[in-house]
Amino acid sequence: MARLVIMAIFLVGLVAMAEATIYRTTITTTVIQDGDKSQSQSQRQSQSDECRKEIQKHQLNECRQLMRSWQMGLLMRGGQKDDTQGCCEELQNVKDDCTCEAIQWTVQQQQQQSQLQGEEMERLMKKAEQLPSMCDLSQTCHFSERSD
Repeated sequence: MARLVIMAIFLVGLVAMAEATIYRTTITTTVIQDGDKSQSQSQRQSQSDECRKEIQKHQLNECRQLMRSWQMGLLMRGGQKDDTQGCCEELQNVKDDCTCEAIQWTVQQQQQQSQLQGEEMERLMKKAEQLPSMCDLSQTCHFSERSD
């Protein structure tokens, strides 16, 4: 009987140690992941701040005008190169890393000014995603229908 009690205590001890080890490992893994995420968020915030300064510096008036004309349906399909020239020149002056954010900013400006929603907004965003290729820029932009 004494052997049985000692064996049961031994097994309970092993289970308790295993539980404690698993718990410690989980905590350590979580801490490492959180550290990576906060560093990544910090880098993104720094990049975003830099891009905001770029956008303010260049103002992008031609791109805002282009978004207005697209929204009003003044441009026809095809042959849009001449109509985008002013905006393309502005985007070429923006740092490469900030091109998509600059385009998204102009879309948001138009959205706020015209209170665009739903399908209209979606069409404008899809068209804006094409701006880098229209301007022969190397970036590829993808926007979702959300305001940041």
